[in-house]
Order: sequence, then C-alpha cells, then structure tokens
Amino acid sequence: MAESFFIVFRQVFILFIMVVIGIISAKAKIIDEKSIKSLTNFVLLFVCPAAIIRSFYRKVNSAQLKSLGIVAIVTFVCFLISILIAYLFIKDKDKSTEKLYRFAVIFSNAGFMGLPLEQALLGDEGVFYGAIYLGVFNIFIWTYGLFMMSSGKERFSVKKILLNPGVVAVCIGLILMISQMKLPEVAVSSLDMLSAMNAPLPMIIIGYYLSLLKKEDFKRWKQYYAIFLRLIVVPVIILPILYFIKMDKTAAMVCLIGAGTPVAAILTMFAAKYDANEKLGATLVSISTIVSLITLPLILGFAETIW
Repeated sequence: MAESFFIVFRQVFILFIMVVIGIISAKAKIIDEKSIKSLTNFVLLFVCPAAIIRSFYRKVNSAQLKSLGIVAIVTFVCFLISILIAYLFIKDKDKSTEKLYRFAVIFSNAGFMGLPLEQALLGDEGVFYGAIYLGVFNIFIWTYGLFMMSSGKERFSVKKILLNPGVVAVCIGLILMISQMKLPEVAVSSLDMLSAMNAPLPMIIIGYYLSLLKKEDFKRWKQYYAIFLRLIVVPVIILPILYFIKMDKTAAMVCLIGAGTPVAAILTMFAAKYDANEKLGATLVSISTIVSLITLPLILGFAETIW
C-alpha cells in the first residue's frame, strides 16, 4: 500500500504545485477577482469540454461501452448515497448555513480537480470514464443542487441541464465515438492543446481562493465535520460497493476519485448568487482541497492494492 500511496501522492502533489502557483500569483497581485472569474469561465467553456471531447475521440470496444453504462448507474447511486448522508448527519438551526454544509457533502470537485487527477493517474481512458461521471454530476447539480441552494426558488430547467458545457461536450463526444467520425488533424491538435490546460488552470483557480483564507476562517468546527463526511465517509462507503460489483479497475478508480475529491468549487458561485455565506463556501472548498492532499492518496492508494 505504501508504494500505491506515494504514486497517488506524487500526482496529487504535482497538482498542488499548480495550486501554490495560484496562491503566489494572487498574493503578488498577478491575478485578481476579475481575472479569476474570466479564467474560470474560460476553463468551464473551453478547456474542460475540450478534454471531455478528446477523451471520447477514440476507438472503443463493447466492454468499454458496457463500462460507460455501469459508470453512469454507479455515479447516480453515489449521489443518492451522498444526499442521504448529508440529510442524516448535517443539521443546523440556520437553514442558510445548513444548505451550504449539505451541498459540500453531496457535491465534489469532480470537474476542476477530478478530471485533471484522472488524466494524471489514468490517462485518456480515465478522462473517458470521468466524462460520464461529470455528465451525471451536472444533471444532479443543475437540478437538485440548484433547487437546494435557491431554497426552491429556482424551477427545474431542462434547458440549463442540456446547455451546460459539460453535458454538451459529453453529447458531442458520444456522437464522435459512436459514429467513429474522423476529425481533421488541425481539430485534433487544437483539442490536444486545450486539453493540456485541463490540469494546471483549475488548480491555479483553486490556489486563488486558498489565498483568500484568514485565521478566523479555520475556527468553525462544523466545517471540519462536513469536510470529514465529504472526504472520508462518502468514499469509504462507496469503495466496497465498487469492489463487490467487480467494476473495471479504471472505471472504479474514476468513481472513487469523483467521490473523494474536495468540495465542489461551484459552491462559492451558488452561495454568492443566492445570498448565502459566500466566504464559508470558499472556506469549505479551500480547506477540503488542502486536506484532500492526504485523504485522496490514502483512499486511492488502498484501492490500488485491492484491485
């Protein structure tokens, strides 16, 4: 297990170096709130979708197609488990704070941190399965997540789900994969160049938010409880399920990465939009990212030894 731990830790630490660069850039005023919002939009609209589309642009066999369907079903079950855990164990008199903690337990950073980590650890095949996980993630976050954070004020919107960049990219990728269409070399090279930014840019964005933390942000005990549920309880419950249904190892590792990554970065944006505690949202994202440097290698390292 020690060897597996250090292999995973090395990859996570490489990503963390990008986070440190983001912190330094923020402290040095190289990036600010305005530029980070623009960078976030660029990643969401171009970089992540390019990585997803590129991962689907490949020849696949029947076993891989079957695994895609299994990943989608397992991801759906993972979210139901996370929702159950959040509602059983997160209670707060302040309903605005309660929904922030519950959101933090349910939704991981499957896009910003998950996809780069899958690419680093598992290559294109990891992103291939990760794209399906992210597709289900987007469906949940733009329905259940949006409804919860808006306290029921936002209505269910099929348009928001279907026009989400992640879902659009999965649809394009599936069309390319099923049709086995050949893209021009210039298009493939462009996708490759954009995909190469999928690891560093999201980590730099996370680094910016980490740079905003103050001493007092570390003093709320309940945030550590929510982070414990997100980083330890959820993946530890999901790991034996993945093992006993005998999933393909790469597909299983993708589901485990999705379940074990830190709090979703979009929590901060939702908190700002719906007048919740934006600073608490940013703190949950930031602290959970730091703690995941230990928890992710431990969980993934253990998974490596049993598969």
